[in-house]
Amino acid sequence: MEPEDPNLQRLVRLDFLSKRYVSDQIRFSLTIENTTDQEIRAFTGKLRFADVLSREIYNIELTYDDPLPTGIPFTTNSYAIDYNQFVEEHEWLRNTAPENMIVTFDMEAVLFTNGIQIGEAN
Repeated sequence: MEPEDPNLQRLVRLDFLSKRYVSDQIRFSLTIENTTDQEIRAFTGKLRFADVLSREIYNIELTYDDPLPTGIPFTTNSYAIDYNQFVEEHEWLRNTAPENMIVTFDMEAVLFTNGIQIGEAN
C-alpha cells in the first residue's frame, strides 16, 4: 500500500475521524487540510481501509472538487457508501471498530486553481 510518489502525499492532509451506519449507508467523517502555499481546485485518490495486519480490505475512490484554501483544516461528513449486507467487505467496514482499522489516503492527482496539476487521475 505504498504510494507511488511520496511528495504527492504531502500536498493534502486527510485524516479519518470516524464511521457510522445510517439508513443503509456507511458514512465517513474526514478532516481535510491543504498543506501547500497555493489554493487547490480539486484532488483525487483512494481512501484505503486495512486490518491491523495492514491487509487492505476495502478502498474508496475519493474526489474533492471544491476550492481548498491553504492551511485551514475542515471536517466533512459527505462521503458514504451504500451498505450491502451480502458484501463481506461492507460487513467488515460496518462491524470493525475504528481502532482495529488502518485508514490511509493515497493521493493520485492535485489540481491547483492556477491550472497546474501534479499527478494523474486514474
